[in-house]
Amino acid sequence: MRAKAPDGRRTFTELARRTQIARCAVEAIAEVGYADASMAEIARRAGVAKSVVSYHFSDKAELMGEVVRTALATYANFMEPRMAVATSASDKLRA
Repeated sequence: MRAKAPDGRRTFTELARRTQIARCAVEAIAEVGYADASMAEIARRAGVAKSVVSYHFSDKAELMGEVVRTALATYANFMEPRMAVATSASDKLRA
């Protein structure tokens, strides 16, 4: 059974492990490509058993969804302050 905080959300430890696994997935995809970035390869890079990856992500599609969400959040955090200070549409595009 997965550990949850009293309010039903993921615990700090679970969030940290999911972040670690997602980062290892990004590294694996960058180095060996999507097709060869298996759950086993990602687990090896994270230094955990494949079952640990499966505990946190039901399948590769769920893990890739987390990778995409993380990438988009990183992009937004980078771009939003730059676009906020741009005053014109062309400045926003340059930002």
